Amino acid sequence: MPLLPAAVAAALDPIFIMQGLLCATRVAGPVIVINGPIARRIGMNWGSNALGQGNRANATTGRALQLIIRNVGGGVPGQLGRATLGGPGNYTFCFAEDETDAEREPIAARRKTSPSRWPIR
Repeated sequence: MPLLPAAVAAALDPIFIMQGLLCATRVAGPVIVINGPIARRIGMNWGSNALGQGNRANATTGRALQLIIRNVGGGVPGQLGRATLGGPGNYTFCFAEDETDAEREPIAARRKTSPSRWPIR
């Protein structure tokens, strides 16, 4: 739950264009990449099997955003959602950034964006 306000805020950012993503006829879905101490605190997976089954924090965060998109935002498959086959990314596509390599900058630093744009405490 602590990630949902930030995920929804990011999805609603006009730069993201969520409606364009939903209207695609190919497999498309929002990717959520979590960084910082919150990922470790809630037990997100970032290494082996990061997009696979078995991690509750990854799966529930991505799934919750998809349910908000569908039930609040109207992104219902077959209506606004136009993917012909769908795909697993429409269920959940959420993982944590691997911040264990000291020689690699986090994504937020590389993009020169503030990691506190959507603050999570």
